[in-house]
Amino acid sequence: MSSPAASPPERQGGELSVSQVKAIGQKRLASELARLTAQKPAGLLDVFADQKDIYIWHLVVAPDFEPYKGGFFKVRMVASQEYPYKPPKVFFDTPIHHMNVDPKTSQACIHSIHVDTWQPSVQMDSVVRSLFYFMKVPQPERSVQPALASSFIKNQAAYLKAASDFTKQKASTKP
Repeated sequence: MSSPAASPPERQGGELSVSQVKAIGQKRLASELARLTAQKPAGLLDVFADQKDIYIWHLVVAPDFEPYKGGFFKVRMVASQEYPYKPPKVFFDTPIHHMNVDPKTSQACIHSIHVDTWQPSVQMDSVVRSLFYFMKVPQPERSVQPALASSFIKNQAAYLKAASDFTKQKASTKP
């Protein structure tokens, strides 16, 4: 059974202060960003932190698999002020046809970064790898768009063609 996201560790004499947790998160994010920038996985064209906020990362992803091949997606990863003790959130700033992306908020509902499954040992490069897996393997059982999940279950080829056509319309221009 999965456990909720871990709480910050206690320091000798009591719990960590908010400023200590924030300092831990900022230092870790800077380190993880440097590592990811130096060793980008295939399909990650760019990654950088917001100029004013290390907790907000901007990515440009170009998957080499259908139905998103040929598309360029701007993605935003937003870490909590309590990172790494709370999971980041992932948002598609480029529209995407995907049953696990909330159409109102554009938030990707990625199981591995759900509050109930998050572990503080998970690093942002793993979140990026999870993002690519998420794009490649839709999960109808976790869908936030029931009509798309139903379409996928009834006729996977039609769902994938609709996603491919949508990608050509909305995500074919390199940012």
